[in-house]
Amino acid sequence: MSGIPCTHAMTAISHYCDKSVMKDKISDFVQQSLSKSAYLQTYRGMIQPIPNQKRWPEVPAYLLNEGQTEHLIPPPRTVQPGRPKTQRKRELDEPPKGGRSGTVVCKICLEPGHNKRTWKKKKNNLNTVIFTAFNITSSNNPEST
Repeated sequence: MSGIPCTHAMTAISHYCDKSVMKDKISDFVQQSLSKSAYLQTYRGMIQPIPNQKRWPEVPAYLLNEGQTEHLIPPPRTVQPGRPKTQRKRELDEPPKGGRSGTVVCKICLEPGHNKRTWKKKKNNLNTVIFTAFNITSSNNPEST
């Protein structure tokens, strides 16, 4: 469709053509409008830029819609379903949008920042922490008797 053979076609052409004439044969399969000479012919002249909008050419009346006097209306923009919404660009000094997640709290020591699985204190101190957290006295504790 583009005028240049795809890689599969190029492989087939090179397979069935002799290696010495392969370069000439492949150029036979490319459209003439895509050649280097056609490119140079197209851009041979100088392209003159228009300096500002006041010097743009006038739009013909048959291209304008009813009630329109100056510009063409661009085609309507349709957003395909399932596409992500575009987020606005924030200013440099504006903080980023905050997250929706909360802080993790440990169920053993009730401190934020870690959970029961990642609690780093020794396991033998676990009973002491639990007993003091729930005001439980141990029957083996000599201070309680």
